[in-house]
Amino acid sequence: MVSPSSRRKGEKHEAPAAVMSLWPRMQSLVLHWTIILIIAWMIGKSLVLFSGGCSSPVLIRVSGASPPHYHRGDIFFLHCHDNSHENDYDGDAYNVGDMVAFYTQHNKDMPVVHRIIKLHERSDHKGVDILTKGDDNAVDDSFGLYPPGRHYLSEEDIKGKVRGHLPYLGMIFIIIYDHPLIKILLF
Repeated sequence: MVSPSSRRKGEKHEAPAAVMSLWPRMQSLVLHWTIILIIAWMIGKSLVLFSGGCSSPVLIRVSGASPPHYHRGDIFFLHCHDNSHENDYDGDAYNVGDMVAFYTQHNKDMPVVHRIIKLHERSDHKGVDILTKGDDNAVDDSFGLYPPGRHYLSEEDIKGKVRGHLPYLGMIFIIIYDHPLIKILLF
């Protein structure tokens, strides 16, 4: 190895061969991660488009309720409705048995996904009141999940209707969220 003082003027210093052999690998790694992130962004934007404009059209079930149909880690795909009441309610937006996502009075950050068990058309024919219940719950959601004094949800309270789901695939995200060390190692 040549010491810096013994180098001749104008002579270029070359990086060690080990560093030079890593450079193409690092470039490849950066390129691959960039492509993965771009594809993930495009998929996310496509889901927003196909969901009727939901800001977050994908939910992951974090609780263990609702077997045998749904389990912890299932991914739900939502479809949002236009909840404006400019037109009369046509009865097609929601049906008994539909799974819907809504926010509770206790948790404004994470929506609940429960099944509609009763619809009540309003007397002004400008919408419908919705009663929901978790599949494993003994009582409907008016006992504790809805705002005080309300026995039904309005259409404005509904974030979206579940249009499909992927079983267990969300467990990857739950594991990453529950174990900070894994999150640090991956990112």
